[in-house]
Parts: sequence; C-alpha cells; structure tokens
Amino acid sequence: MKEYTLKKISFFYGFIILVYTFSDGLFGFGFTALMFYKGLNIGTIGLLLGISDLLVTIFEYPTGMLADKYGRKKICGLGFIVYGLGFFAFGLSNTFFLFLISNIIRALGMSLIDGAPSAWYLTELNNKNAYKYKDKMLPFLRGISLLIGSASGIIAGNLSKINMSLPVFIGGFILMVSGIFILFNLEDNKGHQDDNENMIKTVLKNMKQLLDEKSMRIFILFEASKVVMFTIFILSWQIYAVDIIGMESIHLGYLYTVMLISMSLASFLTSYLLKLINGIKITVCGITLTIIGVILFLLTESQSGFVLGFVIFEFGLGLLNSSYQTWLYDYIPNTSFSSYTSALSATSSLIAFVLSIFLGQLILVVGFNFGWITGILFQIVSILLIIRIKKEKRRNV
Repeated sequence: MKEYTLKKISFFYGFIILVYTFSDGLFGFGFTALMFYKGLNIGTIGLLLGISDLLVTIFEYPTGMLADKYGRKKICGLGFIVYGLGFFAFGLSNTFFLFLISNIIRALGMSLIDGAPSAWYLTELNNKNAYKYKDKMLPFLRGISLLIGSASGIIAGNLSKINMSLPVFIGGFILMVSGIFILFNLEDNKGHQDDNENMIKTVLKNMKQLLDEKSMRIFILFEASKVVMFTIFILSWQIYAVDIIGMESIHLGYLYTVMLISMSLASFLTSYLLKLINGIKITVCGITLTIIGVILFLLTESQSGFVLGFVIFEFGLGLLNSSYQTWLYDYIPNTSFSSYTSALSATSSLIAFVLSIFLGQLILVVGFNFGWITGILFQIVSILLIIRIKKEKRRNV
C-alpha cells in the first residue's frame, strides 16, 4: 500500500469539500426560488423538502455502514456521481412529481457522501499518529473551500439570466467528473466491520450500540434541536427575501456569495481560536450569533436590516459548523466514524422532514415570524444540551 504525506492527504480532502461546496453553491443559490418560479408555492416546496429529508433519513445510516464496510473514499466517489445525476434531474423538472424523482436521486447521493470524506481523512490522520492535526486543518480547509466556493453564488446568479436551470446542470457535471476522479485516486480505508455479517444485522447492532451510549443519546438530541433553526432558515430565507423584503431574484446569488464568505471567515477565525479556547465554547458563540441574526429579521423588514441579520446569522453558523467538527469526533469510536455520524445526520434529516412539511403550511397561515421565533427557542435548547455534552468523557484526544 502506497504511503501518502499529510500534505497530500489534506489536499485531497480539501479538493473533495471544495468541489462539493462549489457545486452545491451552483444548486443552492436559488433552488427554492427555482421551484417557486416553476409554479410551486411555499407549502408544496416545504412538502418536497420534507420528503427529501425523510429519504435522507432512510438512506443515511445504511450508506454510512456501507462506507465503513466497503471503503469511505469509494462510497464518497459513487455519491458524487449519483448526486450529480440528481442535479440534472432537478434542472429538468417542472412538476411536483418530477421534482420528487430528482430529490430521491439527490437524497441517495447526499447520503452516500455525508460523513464519508471526514471519516476517510480522520482515519488517515489516525493511522499516521497525527489525529490532533485535525484541529488545525478541518476549519482551515473548510474556510478555503467556502472562500473559493463563494464565487459560485455570483456565477450562478449570472448564469441564471441565461436559464434558471443552467447553474444546476453545470454543478451536476462538475460533481460527476469529480466523483470519477475521487474513485481512482489515493488509497481507501474502512472501519472494522465483519465482512460475513448480514447488512441488516450490522445496522441493527450498531444502532443498538449507538443508543446504549449516553453521550450519543445526548448528541442525537442536540442534532435534533439545532436542525430546527437550519430547516426554518433553508425553507424561508430565499422566499422571505424576495416576497417580503422585496429583493430581486438575481440578488440571491450575491447573498449566497456573502453567505459563503461569512462562513469562510468564521472557519478561519475558528482555526485561530482553537489555539486559545475549547471548541465547545466556539460552538456556543456560533449558536448565539445565529440567534442575534434572526432577532434582526424580527425587528426589521428593511433590506439593509435583513442583510445585516443574514451576515451575522451565517457568520455564527460558520463558527458552529467548523468548531463542531473538531470536537464531535472526540466522542465517537474511530472504527465507526461513518456509521455514527450518519446516524446523527439521519436524526437531523428526520426532524427536518417533519418540520419542512408542517412549517411550510404554518408559515403560509401564521407568517414568517412564527418560524423565526421557533428557531430561536430551539437554539437556546441546543446551548443547554452542549453544556450537558461537555460533562461526557471523550474517546479520542
């Protein structure tokens, strides 16, 4: 087996998350606005997003097991190809049924990818006795990918002038080509799985092991709590900006760029702050900033107020996401990185499924402020759960 340097391994992992971030930016800059443009209302869009999250919940844990059993890099590369096919299907859709089919494909691709790159990278670091290298590299690489990926918002905004679906098609093409590259470069690694054990039995055994651990049960509650605000934001912000604030749809691309730049700067700041303070404290600071950003949404309907709140929210989200990665894996067995993180993601997707279906309809009736207030309350719960998590014993230090 060929040995690779830390630099080459980190570069390869950085390439994976950069391509994913950039391609997802070409899709995400206005995907709800695209569905809205093609005649779907926020209630129907919420239903579609909810179904997508349910599908991710169904696919997530088994695909995490596949990554641990057959190879994290292999499953990641396959996921990129499937996810790219989902982009093409989405861009061609113009009815509820077609959007549903495209979301099924996207959900499968997303589930195959989720957790696999990080599990591959952390295992490679662990094999080289350089596990703590993650504290420096995970936020830094995330920051680089977000900074470069921020261009996707501007590019997508301009491409959408030609055709609303064009950015989505280009994103799908990039994902598929990159998936092939990932499959055939560098060595793979796996978790410790019994090759002769039935897949269903393996899933049930690992799920029982996950639920038997007190720290993991708290993490599941934390995932469920923090995803509430994220789901509300994803469902609402694009339509809120256009329909309530009065922005033009082309400005969504610029806002998406601002979002990625804000998250990128937050990731770089996290990399620096980790030298000074515990990652858990940075996560709490990030959650607090998201609350402040949403409070600004509640206090004003001006474009300047919305943009300010948007930047604060995204900067806080950047602190949350980049710091959470650095301490989450300290509590997870390194032989089950993909399985456990997939289980946590499945929890988030299940909650998002329920929220997307009901919140879309509630916002139609009650208004956007109901969603913002609900998000704030659950972010406060998230902070309380983090305080509880901090008391649990870490596995990897």
